[in-house]
Amino acid sequence: MAVAHTASCETAKRHECSCECGGSRHGWPYRLKLASNQSGAEREMFRSGVNQDWCDAADSQSANPSGDWKAAGTDAAVADIIDWLASNPATIAYAQSIGNVISEGIIPALEGQIGRVEWRAQKVGQLDHFWCDLLVGLVYAIDKFKQYWDRMPDYIGSQIVDSRAANGRTALPAETIDIAVRTAWKAFSELLQTDRLKEVLVAVRVLAILICKAPEEHRAVVQFCIVPLTNGIISPATKARLQEVLPSEWLSELRRSLVG
Repeated sequence: MAVAHTASCETAKRHECSCECGGSRHGWPYRLKLASNQSGAEREMFRSGVNQDWCDAADSQSANPSGDWKAAGTDAAVADIIDWLASNPATIAYAQSIGNVISEGIIPALEGQIGRVEWRAQKVGQLDHFWCDLLVGLVYAIDKFKQYWDRMPDYIGSQIVDSRAANGRTALPAETIDIAVRTAWKAFSELLQTDRLKEVLVAVRVLAILICKAPEEHRAVVQFCIVPLTNGIISPATKARLQEVLPSEWLSELRRSLVG
C-alpha cells in the first residue's frame, strides 16, 4: 500500500499539513529545488512573499504576536537558508540524501507494517512534528558525537603521557606528543570521512527546518536548528524578527543540552 502524496504538500505555504505522506515530504523537496535554481528569480519571489506576509501580519498586531506573524518570522529564516543553499550545493546534496532516507527508506519500512498497524492513526502522529523531531534527534546525536570526537586528540595525548610516566618511559616534550597525535588523528579522521561531520550536521539542521510544517510551534527546531544557523546562515535581520515574535527562552544561544 503506497503512501499517497500531493504535489501541493511539497510546495506548501501554509503552516499546516494533512497530506497522506504524513508530512514526510512536506515543503522540503520544493525548497531544495528552489535553492538549486540558478536563475534566482523564484527565490526572489519567495522572499518577496515572505516579506509581504511579515508586513501584513505586523500591521495587524495586538499585544501578543499572532500565529501569522510568528509564521512569517520563521519563513524569513527559511528564505535565508534557501539563499545560502544556492551557494552551497554540497549541503543541498546532503539534505536531499537525508530526505530520501525518510521518503524512500523509512516510509517503505513503515508500509511493510501496514497489515498490523492502521496507517491513518499513524499518519496523525507523524503529522504532529514527527519527522522534524527525528531530525532534531539526529542533530543532537551528531553534535554530541562531534564534541567528543574533536576532544579525542587531547584524550589520546593525556593517555600517552600517563602511560609513559606509569611505565618509566623516557619523557617527551608535550609539543612532540601533540604534533604526532594531531597529525595521526587528522589522517584517521579523513580516512573515516569524519571531517564531513560539520557539513552533515548543517544539512540535518537545514532539512529539519525545511520539513517542519510550523517551526514557530516547535521549540526543539528553533533551539537546536534555527538558533545555531544564526551564526552565518540566517541573517541578523531575520534574527531580529525571530526575537520579536518568539519566546526569548527558545532563542537562547547557550543551548545547554547540547554543550553540556
